[in-house]
Amino acid sequence: MLIPLLLGCATVVITMGIQITALGYGDIVTSDQWRLLGALEASNGVLMFGLSAGAMLSVMSYMLTYDNRLKNQLAELERHRQDHR
Repeated sequence: MLIPLLLGCATVVITMGIQITALGYGDIVTSDQWRLLGALEASNGVLMFGLSAGAMLSVMSYMLTYDNRLKNQLAELERHRQDHR
């Protein structure tokens, strides 16, 4: 009795994973009443990918900007030292 329930849960998890990545293999087809949920979940997956990529790009941009400022400050200190020798 528990095994069919677990197999049903595994199918649901696989289906949701496929839909959230917007792959849509087509080997598991949902019933008519759940198709809209699948489409919404697929669009949510695409939006979450875009949000994650944007956040990572923002952090990398900030880190590179901070790194350039640090390099400029070190170069300015080195020039200041050489001027006062």
